[in-house]
Amino acid sequence: MTDVLGHSVRTATLTVTQQVAVSGLAPGLYTLRASDTQGRQYVSRLMVQ
Repeated sequence: MTDVLGHSVRTATLTVTQQVAVSGLAPGLYTLRASDTQGRQYVSRLMVQ
């Protein structure tokens, strides 16, 4: 997960059913990048308030 400046703020290895914890993050816009075991890439933006 990166902040709007592109700085990495969180890195994790997750399973399909796990959730990304956003507690402790400053309010703002973040980009979440993930890939699955087959190499498919996913990108999502989220707003932390």
